[in-house]
Amino acid sequence: MPMKFRTLAIAATATLAACSTATYRPSKTAVPAMLPSGEEEARIHDGVIRNDLAFIETLQGRIKALNDKGLPVADYQLSRAQCWLSFGLEEYHENDRTGIIETALGESRRIVEALEQGAIPAPTQSPVVTSVKLRPDLWAKLDSLRSSPYLSCAGSAVGCLEVLLNEAGHDFNETGWRHARGTLAEAERLAAEAAQHIAACQIDTDGDGVLDPQDRCPNTPHGTVVDANGCPKGDADDDRDGVPNTLDQCPNTPPPARVDARGCEIRDEIRLPGVNFVTDSALLLPPSYAVLDDAAATLKRYPTLSIEVQGHTDSRGSDTHNLKLSERRAAAVRKYLQDHGASNPMTARGYGELQPMADNNSEAGRLQNRRVVLRINN
Repeated sequence: MPMKFRTLAIAATATLAACSTATYRPSKTAVPAMLPSGEEEARIHDGVIRNDLAFIETLQGRIKALNDKGLPVADYQLSRAQCWLSFGLEEYHENDRTGIIETALGESRRIVEALEQGAIPAPTQSPVVTSVKLRPDLWAKLDSLRSSPYLSCAGSAVGCLEVLLNEAGHDFNETGWRHARGTLAEAERLAAEAAQHIAACQIDTDGDGVLDPQDRCPNTPHGTVVDANGCPKGDADDDRDGVPNTLDQCPNTPPPARVDARGCEIRDEIRLPGVNFVTDSALLLPPSYAVLDDAAATLKRYPTLSIEVQGHTDSRGSDTHNLKLSERRAAAVRKYLQDHGASNPMTARGYGELQPMADNNSEAGRLQNRRVVLRINN
């Protein structure tokens, strides 16, 4: 080769070498053991890889089992678990050796374990250790979306957005912005989609200025002046129980009777029809929230009422299992009420299957027996 071309070739090789290492600085992060293979160096044999993939598939099965029990696919927490798992599996196929596989799968398993126990998973400490924080505006948007009272309208998009931002930071750490740009574009799309879903939840059908989820009088005539509940302001209260006629489902309750948010008299207990949980779990299903919101509003009207939150089950399962399940469900309802402003003296107790209301030999009877009630102690 002539000297001129040899010099150019050497220079080109040096330039390419410099380009190939300028942004890729892989750093191994110490992570807890997660996969059966243990040491990453073991991931070169078919049998080892099959064991790893079987572990991942088992975790996937646990996510499916939660959905089978009634937790929606689009639930925020279940979506987090799925997207962390999918990210970990993707990096496994790419033979990543930085520790992100174990970190991602560990996050998925941590969320799944909490959901299986009926608990609310703790937030992810983001960005995770193998990621950097790109696009502060998208992280701020994520925080805003997660704190929205309408999160359930965009749970899937918000759950996966959290994972994508971590993935983009990991991609950037490996090979720079060129590798991260596609993931960032997907994060931008998900953030916009989530915002659209949440905006769609904030509908005011009757145009009274109160959004539908909070509007307790959803068909108020146009032009009517309304209160914070969306009901006509100054609405009459003929039975003087503190609940306006428009909302009063028991319109002849005389004072000084204590009444619930529907205007019906409270005696020994407040029942919570419609409060349901994921099967064999203490995780509340979203339709329960409106019922518990009404209960919290009632308790706030009578802050000195001492309450025992009682959990009950049907007869399926062992006595010990049912007792513990009813205790967890009672505790979950107490926490929800306290988190939503009820400051009453409040204890939680499980009774298992010991106090049935109906025959456990029929599904209709078992449905009545699976319940949580608020027993009034004074």
